[in-house]
Amino acid sequence: MELYDFLRPVTLGRDQSRLLELVYETFARQWGTQLTAKVRTVSRVTYLSSGLPSYDEYIATLPETSAMVLIGMEGIDARAILQFPTNAALRWIGRMLGGSGRIEPRQRSFTQIEQALVRRLAEDALEDLRYSMGNLLPMAMTVEAFHYNPQFAQAAATTDLMVVGSFDIEVGEHTTPATLALPAEAVLPQLGIVETAQSAADARDRLGAHVVAAPSSCRSASIPRPSARPSSSASPKATSSPRPPAAPAAAAHRRR
Repeated sequence: MELYDFLRPVTLGRDQSRLLELVYETFARQWGTQLTAKVRTVSRVTYLSSGLPSYDEYIATLPETSAMVLIGMEGIDARAILQFPTNAALRWIGRMLGGSGRIEPRQRSFTQIEQALVRRLAEDALEDLRYSMGNLLPMAMTVEAFHYNPQFAQAAATTDLMVVGSFDIEVGEHTTPATLALPAEAVLPQLGIVETAQSAADARDRLGAHVVAAPSSCRSASIPRPSARPSSSASPKATSSPRPPAAPAAAAHRRR
């Protein structure tokens, strides 16, 4: 027996998971090549895993401070997210400007110049993503904003499903984690999956519809009840038997 989650009726099949894995591996190779050209040192991006969590579950896995590049997608309200540590991005910027990248910067938000350079890196990554996804991601994408606190990004509704890929980015001697989160409604239709996540109210309605459609024998099975014991008030009152009348002969003897 397999449990059914009414709040998350969508799952990825084996073939769909394998297709996403091939796409993300291609994207990782392309992105690594772009980084090598931009930061002027050998770089490599390694694909680790992919999943289909809700937006709230995805945000809960991110550190308190992180660089989040919000990406607008044509025709879709939710936004994609390219996420990586801010100190890693500052090392990349240092190498782009001729530095060695050996000094460990602290976690902080970007200046305007740094943000412009990170935007260029993100736009190059989007080009690699378009090439890798092909017809799986046909809509136009643009970099919209930067956020540094995942709890305040609000890129999607909390229950929206996200297709999340996890990567390791190796630049020089430093390796840092990164994630790419795409709204499920932008990817799943091309994989043959139309249904998306639903709210708790929709889940209750869906469950109610299943219950109504169930046979009456399943909805209201007769449960035998133990027979009720009669209460003391309902028990018949005990009555004394009437005294038999005295015999006539005995009554006459007493009168004499």
